[in-house]
Amino acid sequence: MTGSFPGMSDVQHTCVSCGQTHEGLYCHVCGEKRLDPNDRKLKYYLHQLVSAVTFADNKAWRTLRSVIVNPGKLSLDYAAGRRVRYTAPVSLFFIGNLIYFLIPILETFDSSLYVQTQMMPYKSWIMPSVEGRLADRSISMDEYAVAYNAASTSNAKLLLITMVFLISIGFAVVAMKKNRYFGDHFIMSLEVNIYNLFVNTIALALLIFPVVLIGQLAGADLRPYLNDQLFTVLILFSLIYFLFRSFRTMYACTTGGAAWRTVFMLAWVAVSLQAYRFILFWVTFYTT
Repeated sequence: MTGSFPGMSDVQHTCVSCGQTHEGLYCHVCGEKRLDPNDRKLKYYLHQLVSAVTFADNKAWRTLRSVIVNPGKLSLDYAAGRRVRYTAPVSLFFIGNLIYFLIPILETFDSSLYVQTQMMPYKSWIMPSVEGRLADRSISMDEYAVAYNAASTSNAKLLLITMVFLISIGFAVVAMKKNRYFGDHFIMSLEVNIYNLFVNTIALALLIFPVVLIGQLAGADLRPYLNDQLFTVLILFSLIYFLFRSFRTMYACTTGGAAWRTVFMLAWVAVSLQAYRFILFWVTFYTT
């Protein structure tokens, strides 16, 4: 008897990353996986892509479910080092961002040139720059809006990560006495943004679309009732649920403490959204 199990190999491999010798698939020093010929085939990469987009990985489903059903639990577990059960929050955020990017009807975070120059609180700051651009190119506002709006739609989705940084500052301020690292607040902000992407943006759009379609088939135009005011109310109550539960779970706040912090963060999210749109304007302005 040799004491070895069937199928076990004593073949030594050299890790391509750290140079250490090891047995089996993974390096015991740095964790690098030994490359298998199948790992270089197109089928492997297609499987990875499908897994990412369709949540074929159980970890992704478990992570998203935790964010929706038990807000703050993901951030609490990550801060405590309980991470193996979850997909990395930043990965889930970018998966949501990719889905948001691929669905053209979702423009929650976008702002057209008209909205930027006529409806934003900083419109008086940016209008002189826009007027100067129109004069330099001898074009009308409508002509410039075509190029601007197209670029803004793409930039809006690429710049969503700035919302994570902006909202994390709010958590750091409102929970400064909770003895948390800024990285903990950053994960909490990622969790909020994941929730916003998947629930308040993607899921809401997927729910509204069939309602409009059924209404059209029945000869009723429901679009006037599905307006910004309705969406604002729905998203507001959705965020109240998420933030209140998060403060209770992640920061162990009392009911009263969670309540006033929720009000603060609702205001902070609104301010962060304006700051994000201000950044979006200048990025789009200088690239069109």
